[in-house]
Amino acid sequence: MDPLSVSASVVGLLGAGAKITSCLWTFATNARDAPQLARHLVFEVADITAALGSLQAYVRGQAQAPGERGALILLEHVLTTLTGCVTTFSDLQRLMDQLNLSPGMGTIDKMK
Repeated sequence: MDPLSVSASVVGLLGAGAKITSCLWTFATNARDAPQLARHLVFEVADITAALGSLQAYVRGQAQAPGERGALILLEHVLTTLTGCVTTFSDLQRLMDQLNLSPGMGTIDKMK
């Protein structure tokens, strides 16, 4: 996979992570008796999104890993991680769609 494809994947995941975080945050903070798991999930997705943002700097060449550490980073590991993120974010998006969660949805709508 070329760097442009990896970069495009990271950009897509950053957008998906931001959308998922926004929807979950709205749900977790506005829905009465929202599961504690929803709040934990918000922070986990936000952390993953932050890590992907850091990865983007390396993919774009804006940051460099020290030589001895750079040799330890295998492209297969990065691709496996990105694939896992895509799968997880897709599953979360599907669950949010089933729950009718969207960033613009009002509190009353979520209670129905």
